[in-house]
Amino acid sequence: MVLLAGLAFLLTVGAQEAPAVTVKQVLDTRARAVEARDLDGVRRSYSQSPDMVVFRPGAAYRGWNEYRAYWERALPGVPDGFRIDWHDDVVVHVASNEIIVASLTWSTDGGGSRAQQGRITVVLRREGGRFVIAHEHLSGS
Repeated sequence: MVLLAGLAFLLTVGAQEAPAVTVKQVLDTRARAVEARDLDGVRRSYSQSPDMVVFRPGAAYRGWNEYRAYWERALPGVPDGFRIDWHDDVVVHVASNEIIVASLTWSTDGGGSRAQQGRITVVLRREGGRFVIAHEHLSGS
């Protein structure tokens, strides 16, 4: 019972507005860079550490160098008018002043691409005075 209460506490820490705002800012910056096909903008949203891990449907990437290769292939195919929206159902756990864990749903639309939706879970880590994505798990349909 104590374990369940502790888990419930961790998942409801998201009521803190500042971390939720931080999460949305990082993800909005990432989304706008993808929409603009801006590889350097996408890069700035992620940790450059070799221990960064990203899981996407059908693939896993370790470190920015490996994930950059994905974005180099993907960004040219982003259609004009494409948009990523992060929904307001963010669940945030503040692990420390240096780590934020969050999960929320997303959807895409526009540019003639097939509309999609899914969930993203990220671990944000403070690096150089700002939060960047150190781990990402993206699922979708």
